[in-house]
Amino acid sequence: MSQSFKLLASYDNPVEANIVKGRLASAEIYCFLAGENLAVLHPYYSNVGGGIRLFVSHRDHEMATLILQKDLEVYRKNICCEVCRSNQVNLISTRRNTKNWIAFSISLFFGYFSIFVPPFYNKKMYICDVCGYETDNMD
Repeated sequence: MSQSFKLLASYDNPVEANIVKGRLASAEIYCFLAGENLAVLHPYYSNVGGGIRLFVSHRDHEMATLILQKDLEVYRKNICCEVCRSNQVNLISTRRNTKNWIAFSISLFFGYFSIFVPPFYNKKMYICDVCGYETDNMD
């Protein structure tokens, strides 16, 4: 009998993907990562292939989703916005930043000539969903 798998999550960092995979494996949920080699060998181009994708079996998908939601709740309880004290804070990549688009355009231009130029400006920021406050450090 063949087992079918379903996409649970996608990551851009191999360390984070393996931590989540280990968390699910400790709960005896069979899962595997796809696209990890591309992310390790060419980290700036890993999102072209969809990033590092975490797959779980169809029968374990609900349980794995619950485990990740509980872990996210614990994370959100431990971090709060400096302005409004809300726990609804997310860590995101600042892809909407103009510098990112300029770096991407330069990388594509030089990539056309087979010269590897990584996108040199990619910053992660914490953004509050309630008040919109942005910061790069949440200590």
